[in-house]
Amino acid sequence: MRAALGMRQRDLAAKLGVTAQAVAQMEAREEEGSVTVGALREAARAMGAELFYVVLPERSIASTLDERAGALARAIASQVHHSMRLEDQATGDEEREARVAEIKATLLQTPSLLWAARTNA
Repeated sequence: MRAALGMRQRDLAAKLGVTAQAVAQMEAREEEGSVTVGALREAARAMGAELFYVVLPERSIASTLDERAGALARAIASQVHHSMRLEDQATGDEEREARVAEIKATLLQTPSLLWAARTNA
C-alpha cells in the first residue's frame, strides 16, 4: 500500500516514529511471513488504512465437518464390524451403512468430538 500511495519508506518511518531502515526491515519481515499483526496494524494506521486479519476456509465449514464426521463414523463402524465379525456376528452392508449414518449424525451434534478422536480418519 505504501508504494501505491507513492509514500517513501522514510515518509512512513516519520509517521511511525522509527527509521527508514526499521520500515525496510518490517517490509522484509512481511515478505518472509514473520511480521507481527501489531506492526502491520501500526503501519496501516500511519497510512490512513485499517488492517483486517482474516482466516478464510478453503471450503464451507459444513462440508469440512460433514467430511470429517463421515470419515470418523466409517472408522468407528469398521472397528465395530471387525469385532462383530470375529465373534461371527457380522452385519450386512446395509446395516453397516445405517450405523455409519447414525454415528455421523451423533458426531455432528458435538463437533468437538470430531477433532478429539485418535484415529487416522
